[in-house]
Amino acid sequence: MSTRASRSSAPVVVSLPGSLSGVTAIAANKVQATVTLEQLSDEGIAVETRGPQGPALRAAYETARLLLEALGEEAQLRVMLELENPSISPISSAAAATAAALIELLGVEPGPQELARVLNRAVAIASGRPRAALTAAALLGGLASGSEQPPYYARHPVKPPSWRIYVAKPCKPLPEPPVLVTADKLLQLSQAAATLLAAAATEGWNTRLAKLMAQESPWDYAAPEPVKRARREALEAGAVAAGLDPYTGVLVVLAEEPGPAERAAAILEAAQGCRPELVELQASDKGALLRREAEEV
Repeated sequence: MSTRASRSSAPVVVSLPGSLSGVTAIAANKVQATVTLEQLSDEGIAVETRGPQGPALRAAYETARLLLEALGEEAQLRVMLELENPSISPISSAAAATAAALIELLGVEPGPQELARVLNRAVAIASGRPRAALTAAALLGGLASGSEQPPYYARHPVKPPSWRIYVAKPCKPLPEPPVLVTADKLLQLSQAAATLLAAAATEGWNTRLAKLMAQESPWDYAAPEPVKRARREALEAGAVAAGLDPYTGVLVVLAEEPGPAERAAAILEAAQGCRPELVELQASDKGALLRREAEEV
């Protein structure tokens, strides 16, 4: 058979700050991961990978393998991963880009629950825990919520807000907040997030949503003290919302100008003795499924 290829890119994604952090996520305007798939044979199931070693490449491998098995398809694949903004965890984006490329390559349309189940499992194998909302945002774009059990996605487009997304990545890894959130609670939060996102899509950023984004999440409550101070400084400086992304270990600040994020970064710098990386992003509706490209070579 002639070699067939498909290529897809997925955006940078971060958790939305506030009380629904961890179950809501937003896609940004910068590409995070690009995956090129080559089908070497249509007999058996085999996946080889090329790209930066780490959890993102493992997520791409597991996504390709598990999705082939779930669809009952046979193929020998070469997965090539490129990372463009590796400073923010690319695991969910790598999985989403791989899924979109494979769907295009095979010409199939898996159901959303099946796709959610496969991607959650692939990301959990690669990173140690699922990142349902981040994966949904990477795959679908816009604002997304999700849960692992049952596999569940909800996505809503975003109207261009006046604020921007600032991500402060500490120069030294933060200790993971010791928070236990039960599956039932996560599902409850995800469903609440879906309802609120639907309202946001039709009514804009209303007062209720803004208040929820300004409230502490369980991870903010348990975060190291410098992170708490950085969050408070950002809010006092006029940020719409600020909080810890529990899955990527970065501080996310939503603000109309960089001042609040810079104040938060200064707090982290004083605590760690080195300057955090500060990345400016904008919300985007384009997920991996909207960026698919396929070609016969």
